[in-house]
Amino acid sequence: MFRILLLREYPSLESMFFVALNRFSETIRDGFELLKGFEIELAPAGGLHYSRYKGKSASDLERIGILPFNMGEGRFDSHGKGTSDCSMDIARKFYDFLTPRPWMQGMYDLVAANDKHGGAISKTSANRNIRESTMGLLGKHRQHPMIGINFCVRALVACFKLAKAGQKHDDPFGEAGLRTAVEVNDAEWLGEFTTRFNEGLDFMVAEFTRAKEDLKNGARVLTGKADAPDGPDDIAVFCPALKRDVHVGVFKSDSIKSGAAARSEGWEVAIIVNSGGKVNIFTQDPKVNKWLRKRFDLRKIAGTIRMEECRIRKIALPLEDREKIGTVADAIWYLPEFLNQLFNTSTGNDERPATKIPLSTIVLLVKGTLPKCGLIDNPHKG
Repeated sequence: MFRILLLREYPSLESMFFVALNRFSETIRDGFELLKGFEIELAPAGGLHYSRYKGKSASDLERIGILPFNMGEGRFDSHGKGTSDCSMDIARKFYDFLTPRPWMQGMYDLVAANDKHGGAISKTSANRNIRESTMGLLGKHRQHPMIGINFCVRALVACFKLAKAGQKHDDPFGEAGLRTAVEVNDAEWLGEFTTRFNEGLDFMVAEFTRAKEDLKNGARVLTGKADAPDGPDDIAVFCPALKRDVHVGVFKSDSIKSGAAARSEGWEVAIIVNSGGKVNIFTQDPKVNKWLRKRFDLRKIAGTIRMEECRIRKIALPLEDREKIGTVADAIWYLPEFLNQLFNTSTGNDERPATKIPLSTIVLLVKGTLPKCGLIDNPHKG
């Protein structure tokens, strides 16, 4: 039996859904061999390489009563395995908790789609929902992450109870659906729920505003022009797949909403460096024609940047790891399954070291490789 469930820092909604399943049902908990009072431990995202368990495998941890979930490796993890499944799909194949509970299907589908390709978690609001509020609480309380995790898990359990009782809500993870679930099944918590829900959303709004200001007023990080009125560096790169130029913006920001802010301003590619010298690359799905958007496939850029990182660090990089989805530990750059972003750092892993590649070189690598990047279908249709 497992006494500890190991999750990544800043866990995804999928991970917290898995926690809620095992808090909600003794039968499900037994199916995954978790003790009734199992504890949650957090470790940096990207695999055990960055955790205090460095040098141990997921199997090693299972032998001492620790079950990793969605950690970058292990039985219940989808990263880098060449599968369209999310980690929860894999867990369901191990123990089918869904078939006996058809009332859970809609909620499961929302969370799985959100994890796999960014599907909307709420039908009514992109912002006022369980995911956005929880991410805000996790961001605000970085030193006390269980505040956000406990909030999300308790709200999810209330949603499970509502659906099981046959009181299905059309938008279970939107604000109205969450409030209804808590009012019916956890009424004494309603006041605190409301406070925390709004606290998380307020933090995300503040982060988005800060990122927009960074984008608008920040210095041109390549040319060194302070307080440039026209914002970040704007580099035009011809993209054969689109048959037109793509504008690449380069700017500084420490906000966790910097990628969203860049997309809101129309940047199709944004290279963002934080105060610690860590660099992330975000993209917005470009218009192929009047009606269709597709996604950039950044595997070529990931391979080019990882090779340069390893050259500088004097580390061998196997050919099969150059464009690998997920984390290649020594190469320090994370390529998510979406394929349209590339992270040197993330909210879930501050332990990953800053790149040693100069920012100007990263920009040159992106300029040189972006024309070789293809476009892929966006699986999310609404």
